Amino acid sequence: MSGFCVFLLACVLPLSLASPGRQDPFLWLSALRGRGYVEGSLLADTTGGECPAECDCPPSFPIAMYCDGRGLTTMPTVPSRMKYLYLQHNEISTMPDSSLANATNLVWVMLHHNALSTDKIGKKVFAKLQGLERLYLQHNNLTRVPPNLPHSLRDLRLNNNNINKVTPAALDGMDNLTILYLHDNALTEMGKSLRGLNSLTLLDVSGNKLKKVPDSLPERLHQLYLESNAISAVPEGFLSKFSQLQYIRMAHNQLTDNGIPPNTFNVSGLVELDLSFNQLERIPSVSQTLEHLYLQANHIKEFTLGSFCGVVDVMNFSRLRTLRLEGNEISTGDVPSESALCLRLANTIEVKDDHEKQQQDSHVGSNDENIDRGNWTNKREYMLSMIGYAVGLGNVWRFPYLAYKNGGGAFLIPYFIMLTVAGIPLFFLESSFGQFCSQGPVNVWRALPIFQGVGVAMVLVSTLVGIYYNVIIAYSLYYMFASFQSPLPWSDCFYWSNSNCSLTPREVCNVTTASNWSVPVLTANMTVWENGTCPEGNIVSIPVQSPSEQYWDLVALQRSSSLDETGPVVWHLALCLLLGWLLIAAALYKGIKSSGKVVYFTATFPYVVLLLLLIRGVTLEGARDGIEFYIGSQSNLTKLGEAEVWRDAATQIFYSLSIAWGGVTALSSYNKFHNNVFKDALIVCLTNCGTSVFAGFAIFSILGHMAHVYGKPVSEVAQAGFGLAFIAYPDALSKLPISPLWSILFFFMLLTLGLDSQFAGIEVISTCLQDAFPETFKSKNSIILVATCAILFLLGLPCVTQAGIYWVTLMDQFCAGFVLLIAALLELIGVFYIYGGNRFIKDIEMMIGTRSFLFWLWWRACWFFISPAIIIVILVWSLLTFRPPSYGTVQYPAWGVALGWCMIAFCLIWIPLLAIWKILTSQGNPWQRLCAVCSPVESWGPYLEVHWGEGYADGRWYYRKNSVHLPDNNVYIIPNNLTRL
Repeated sequence: MSGFCVFLLACVLPLSLASPGRQDPFLWLSALRGRGYVEGSLLADTTGGECPAECDCPPSFPIAMYCDGRGLTTMPTVPSRMKYLYLQHNEISTMPDSSLANATNLVWVMLHHNALSTDKIGKKVFAKLQGLERLYLQHNNLTRVPPNLPHSLRDLRLNNNNINKVTPAALDGMDNLTILYLHDNALTEMGKSLRGLNSLTLLDVSGNKLKKVPDSLPERLHQLYLESNAISAVPEGFLSKFSQLQYIRMAHNQLTDNGIPPNTFNVSGLVELDLSFNQLERIPSVSQTLEHLYLQANHIKEFTLGSFCGVVDVMNFSRLRTLRLEGNEISTGDVPSESALCLRLANTIEVKDDHEKQQQDSHVGSNDENIDRGNWTNKREYMLSMIGYAVGLGNVWRFPYLAYKNGGGAFLIPYFIMLTVAGIPLFFLESSFGQFCSQGPVNVWRALPIFQGVGVAMVLVSTLVGIYYNVIIAYSLYYMFASFQSPLPWSDCFYWSNSNCSLTPREVCNVTTASNWSVPVLTANMTVWENGTCPEGNIVSIPVQSPSEQYWDLVALQRSSSLDETGPVVWHLALCLLLGWLLIAAALYKGIKSSGKVVYFTATFPYVVLLLLLIRGVTLEGARDGIEFYIGSQSNLTKLGEAEVWRDAATQIFYSLSIAWGGVTALSSYNKFHNNVFKDALIVCLTNCGTSVFAGFAIFSILGHMAHVYGKPVSEVAQAGFGLAFIAYPDALSKLPISPLWSILFFFMLLTLGLDSQFAGIEVISTCLQDAFPETFKSKNSIILVATCAILFLLGLPCVTQAGIYWVTLMDQFCAGFVLLIAALLELIGVFYIYGGNRFIKDIEMMIGTRSFLFWLWWRACWFFISPAIIIVILVWSLLTFRPPSYGTVQYPAWGVALGWCMIAFCLIWIPLLAIWKILTSQGNPWQRLCAVCSPVESWGPYLEVHWGEGYADGRWYYRKNSVHLPDNNVYIIPNNLTRL
């Protein structure tokens, strides 16, 4: 009796599993076969050859052969007794005719997620399988439907290939075919290929390039999916012959009102109609029996009740239960009062309220895929924003100095190695994480609630860095304004300088040791060597400051002696700081929609200036010496044997790509779900590093000229950080003809570099607030922006006092150091060791499609081992070699160092606090609570429902509902009908 029950289950249950299209419906069988639940007739046949060593043929289910996920490149030998063949997730590229010659009893063949191509599949490989019912070939490299498919097929899945044509002969005679998946291919038309499929109930050709509805659609269709094509019209009488059609999906096409004849969708029997993301201006007429209508993100201007009810009275009303009209040009005020009578059964009607209509969420546009959060207007704006965020001041003032210090051109070897094994993998991780769930750096940790404090730490770091980073923008603004005069104010020792200012070194004679020196002593034991002869060996140089150095200290900063001496606010810097925040507020006033336009200039202008500086620099005398010193013949390969060189390379890669700041995740969260995030990450990372190398040429060519003018070696004029940007380089520019013009361009370039980075930093704060409190802050982006900028301006005022440079240096050394390393390490541990690296890879494949095993092998090695190891080494080394911060020769007081550690603690303390809070607020015993907070929350996954049903790459589905528990305690999803969400 038990065997009969199991056999009945085997027949009935797969039918309910067949619908959603991206699921392997036999997971339940895999769960049962190892636990002794398959009995009776299923165990009867044990003949027909030995099971291949690379596969699994369990005694409890001898007619099934499991070879999935084994890394196979060729077809194994299939015993003749087999009926169920599992070969998915391998690297099989060829199937000769002899592959299945013995296994003529096969009923199910699972070959999805391999590397099969049309020309490598034998023409008769499937011809003898006269009992074959299910054939899964999705996620391969097919360009045509395989020939000579058996007419017994009921379920054929060819989606996610590159099929560009389906000939009538390919599907001829398939009277039993009920399910056909051809979505995500390259089809431009279907011709007469569907004629004769009399039993077909589900057809999915979404995600192709169709320009019209396929001809000769079978009359027994229940479900028709045409989303994401280029269809602009439907034929008249389109639905009149489909008496059983219940579900139609035509979202993301180019449908217009003129392309839909009157009453096209006013047919009985239709249950669900999705026309969202088209170009409709009116609500089309629908049947009163329709239950679900999706019209979001069109251009509808009027709520026409006649589209639902011809006559509104007690007896005539629509059966509509769901109506979605968000993202159109109507609001609740446009809905007539009679709708309560006509749409009396509706439990969901989504329309913007009047307040939203007046204050439209600035992140949302009419063509956005995500009408709740908005998307980038186009790919260019995202890429420029990301490049602008990654390419910052450090690329100009830190990398060139590190290169010459660590062996010149030889430094590029460890630099690009670290980019490959640490930089790109981490950048790819963060951008994928944000894009997958369309959430900022805090809410992405719904995937792993116990680590939500990591996201909070990232936001706090971005906030603290935003405070002092805008002070650097204020410095750039002040110097840019000061450059509007000739000569440049730092070109000579003018009225603001003191007696220690000099353009040339001063030499004096030490009279203490010169016994025959007769000139009166001017200082304690020194006198200026003017008239007379100083004995050999008594000439010494006294330290002096260049005009640019004194201008920086005495005029721009009005620098005090130490952190203890705060002094008053330097008002010209305070005004520049205010202007900097006003520029950011103006650029971000409409969120990514406005900043995406600004970056067309701010992200490209620095490259124009760098190119101009390079062209001008290489024409100057001494430029060759500067470039040689930077990366030419001065290269020292022996430096590669020094561990510090590799540490500097890893640190520079880590910080220049803005990893673990939260900005990469925040900006990526506004991508469309199927954006190729891998390609984008690669382009941004390579552009960032290429910019660093390119900037070095522009910087050192002019520093070489400066060294030539002063008669010094380049090493004596090269500096890093503030010294390069506001002392050495301005000094060099002052030696050029029309120096004010070059100075204005240089500091305007620094301004744009800083603004790009700040845009993302402020967007992190705004995104996290709107994601965490959508009901409170939705459509209030401008209020959040103004409040954030005002608060950060006030918090930045101590950084523009006379001790401001000490505060900036203190915050830079502590805030942007240990916290980022710890956050990045925990991010890797959380995603790949707790959430699951393989699971995360499947998430990525939902967005960008399947990649080969070898492709992911490299990323697994980086994510699981290499990148964490590098971060741990840098972190431990930084702790062991830690030195209290200093500015030049000025040492920080003990309380200043303690304050720096307090800033680190303030950012990191939220990681354990939130972890403890999550555990305490969970339910169950301690172990159950820990398991709960180490598992994704119910709402984790793609933001839009339309992507829920795309499943993970191994066929398992992770819906938020309709799950059942089988005896092995694993959760498998069994949809309750054939509707694909």
